[in-house]
Amino acid sequence: MLAAGCGDEPAKVEVRSPMYPHILIVDKPLGSQVQIVRQLSDRAEGNLMRVRTQMRNRTKDSLWIDIQVLWKDKDGFELYKTNWAPKHLPPGLVEDHDIVSMRSDAADYEFRIRRPVKAKG
Repeated sequence: MLAAGCGDEPAKVEVRSPMYPHILIVDKPLGSQVQIVRQLSDRAEGNLMRVRTQMRNRTKDSLWIDIQVLWKDKDGFELYKTNWAPKHLPPGLVEDHDIVSMRSDAADYEFRIRRPVKAKG
């Protein structure tokens, strides 16, 4: 599913495969450059939700992306979201990203990927 952005906002590409329904790629070209190899969620100590993701850079060059996780309650409402965090993806290699929620009432999530935002100035 593709949702076009307006103005200066990047186009949003939602990955809606049965295997990875929680992923949102917020930059159209990244949809073909970053492959989600695997994503699993489970519970860690303290009943905290844990999300483990494996990603592959499909390009021949190093790639930097930003990752943000939006944590939701059992009704699908946002509890909180992380700050955007940089992640380096070497060409052709599979890289892991693991994150654990800070609240035990986190029941769902949205895993967001974008290109790093360049500072204006």
